[in-house]
Amino acid sequence: MAARKAGPPIAMDAWYLAATADSKTVYISNRDKNTVTPMSVSTGKTGTPIPVGHQPTQLVIVP
Repeated sequence: MAARKAGPPIAMDAWYLAATADSKTVYISNRDKNTVTPMSVSTGKTGTPIPVGHQPTQLVIVP
């Protein structure tokens, strides 16, 4: 099994997650960092955290 390169770590304050309609990406809210981090379901690799408003606790994905 080949080693995978990890993206930026998910914060220890991960609060909530939501998957896209195609289930390819999960978005994780990082409450104390005021960001939301995308993560590929197939690879487990995280993307660049997205700055959002104050303490995101819930996520809704609208297609």
